[in-house]
Amino acid sequence: MAARFQEVGVKYSLDGLTGNTFEAHRLLAHAEKAGGAEMQDKLMDVLFLDYFERARHVADPEVLLAAALAVGVPDAQRVLSDPEWMKEETLSQMQLFGRGVRGVPYFIINGGTRLSGAQPTETWEEIIEQELEKAERS
Repeated sequence: MAARFQEVGVKYSLDGLTGNTFEAHRLLAHAEKAGGAEMQDKLMDVLFLDYFERARHVADPEVLLAAALAVGVPDAQRVLSDPEWMKEETLSQMQLFGRGVRGVPYFIINGGTRLSGAQPTETWEEIIEQELEKAERS
């Protein structure tokens, strides 16, 4: 896995702490509302790098705020300090996307392939190869 990440310039690391990511989801929902899918995607990219490369704890409010500020999400501090901000919208999105989820972790790759539960390295290598081939064809 580390070699595949390296090929696209990302130092793969699973050293970061995990935890409840509801606050990150609230912030992502706000980013989409404030700046559309493009802003949400930029924030998601930073959060993924924070976790997978920088080993940062993406449930930490300081990490979330820094990521939001890096991509220009307006009112990020207010969102993170008000637990009701975007709560209902976020819960609705999580329920919508959670349909069919039977285990964790649960992965949806590029809106298509779905995997539930831990998967062997070979499975991930195969999926990544398929996705790279699709990207090269488009």
